[in-house]
Amino acid sequence: MKHFYEKIPGFFNESHQQLFNTILDQSPDSGVWVEVGAFLGKSIAYAVCESLLRQKYYSFHTIDPWKPHMETAGFYQHFNVNENELFENFKKNIDPIKNRVRYYRNKSEEVANNFEDKSVDVIYIDGAHDHESVATDIASWFPKMKEKSIMSFDDYLNPNFSGLKKAVDNFISLNNLKLHTVGWTAYTKL
Repeated sequence: MKHFYEKIPGFFNESHQQLFNTILDQSPDSGVWVEVGAFLGKSIAYAVCESLLRQKYYSFHTIDPWKPHMETAGFYQHFNVNENELFENFKKNIDPIKNRVRYYRNKSEEVANNFEDKSVDVIYIDGAHDHESVATDIASWFPKMKEKSIMSFDDYLNPNFSGLKKAVDNFISLNNLKLHTVGWTAYTKL
């Protein structure tokens, strides 16, 4: 399947591509991929298409409440998106891959309860970037991760999100894990 993510508004850039490519290089040929924070669908569009080009077949799941949020309020006008039509825009944007993505319009910690422990191969945490939200996402999804799975984080080195970095650092330290950075993003192998 040909990439089409470039046509979707959003923050996904070369750093994110490098992260996703690194994850795909190090992950199994099939499994479960979860994305926390979908916004308008740009990153999940890249992940699905790139995995298919590499003949890797994941069950893709993306989670977002698709409600206006103070953290992203300034971006709606920048991307020419009505904040009350986020979900409709997301669905329109991922139409070419709609049969390959299961989406959940809910909070991450509530959706995590629907997944079996040790069932997820890859997770990309890109929801709300404050300390409490990131810590909650990590705590909710960590039990769901398989051995040798990959947990990744957006904006880890972005100086505007020190709470995010603190939540990730606490998790890495408590679990004696090694964190790898790719641009402003980061990942760890569990």
